[in-house]
Amino acid sequence: MIPHFHEDRFGVILKELEPFKKEIQGIVVESTYNWYWLVDGLQEAKYKVHLANPAEMQQYSGMKYTDDKWDSYWLAHMLRLGILPEGYIYPKEIRPIRDLLRKRTMLVRYRLVLVETGNGACIKHAKQGESQYRKNVESQRCEKTKRRRNKQAISG
Repeated sequence: MIPHFHEDRFGVILKELEPFKKEIQGIVVESTYNWYWLVDGLQEAKYKVHLANPAEMQQYSGMKYTDDKWDSYWLAHMLRLGILPEGYIYPKEIRPIRDLLRKRTMLVRYRLVLVETGNGACIKHAKQGESQYRKNVESQRCEKTKRRRNKQAISG
């Protein structure tokens, strides 16, 4: 199912691909934030879809240009050579669960950062307070020692 705001664009994509359908061995889609609708639609139209994993790709070394047109040439070249790093295309039914688990993982990590930041602040202030406490204790000891010596000097 193509979301309504992508229907027009997807129709144009299919229209452009149709004359080459028998020759196309595979279509590479970069794994970005918004790939579900395109991959689902292409698979429903019986195209072989490859989900490129950008995190696993080496930088386009030696390429003079880095725009969508040149990226598409590079991805097609890697597919032809059989070296395209691919991501797994999860079935539609599982994706919402996967997305929730990813969001939960992100929130747990964020919580950990906040807890560690708070702990660091507490430790920092505790050490400052501890050193201040030590100074107070030392000054009280000095005062007691002075008073004791003064008493001894007066009585002795």
